[in-house]
Amino acid sequence: PRRRWPLVTTVLVVLILLVGGGLFVGWRYVVGQYYVDADGTHVSIYRGISQPIAWMHFSSVYKRTGVLANEVPATLQLPTNSGSLAQAKQTVTTIQQTWTCKQVGQQQAQYTQTWNTYNSDVAAYRKLPAKQRKRTHAPSRPTIAKPTVPAYCPAQGAG
Repeated sequence: PRRRWPLVTTVLVVLILLVGGGLFVGWRYVVGQYYVDADGTHVSIYRGISQPIAWMHFSSVYKRTGVLANEVPATLQLPTNSGSLAQAKQTVTTIQQTWTCKQVGQQQAQYTQTWNTYNSDVAAYRKLPAKQRKRTHAPSRPTIAKPTVPAYCPAQGAG
């Protein structure tokens, strides 16, 4: 009976080492993963995995970004898949660039509309008889600046 204890002890030590090693490898994997998700009204980069395991969450906020959650394009599903930190940062950059391009597109549309209205008003003013033009002020030139389109934005059309 005394001869079994070294074998039982050895088997238990090996099992404990295997379980401990598996837990350590799993923990290292989890802390090496990053994903992007909304943290209230802002977008944050999380460290860990977004899916709970056995009702426990294995993630924490790594970095809060200045990006608002409503700036996330409809084509991007949050939370994103877990990946590297570089992938998470690239996702945030893509969100920022997409939002900027959308804003620039709206500014360009407003710029074009303002100038089209001005040109229509000038054409209508020039068609007025000379007597009526003397009594009417000419349309004032718009002061709106032409928006600058960042290089990463797709072509926004003529304007």
